[in-house]
Amino acid sequence: MAKITEAMAAANVWERVGGREGGTVSALAASPGPSRERIVWAGTMSGVFLSRDSGRTWEISNVGLTSPYVQAVAASPNFARDRQVFSAAVNAGAFRSFTAGKVCFSKNRVPVTEAPRD
Repeated sequence: MAKITEAMAAANVWERVGGREGGTVSALAASPGPSRERIVWAGTMSGVFLSRDSGRTWEISNVGLTSPYVQAVAASPNFARDRQVFSAAVNAGAFRSFTAGKVCFSKNRVPVTEAPRD
């Protein structure tokens, strides 16, 4: 992400950080808390896009999704520990990922072996 100067912040300047690959963005989420790895997820009409560099570059991350029309994305409050991300897609329901969004499982088909152990 570009360095934000005091002048930019005062002027409320927006900087474009993504292209049109996924179409309309319907949801955004970012990894919570202090982290060296700032991950951002975008729910789009083409699925979930993932950025590991605060939005500078994006990659599609749809493994396991059964609908590309993602309307909601959220990171777990304990993301640094559990790496869980949740998404919801039209006519497909809710999904959960234990791999920071790389692979998603339907909430009804989450393998027990994938769950983190406390």
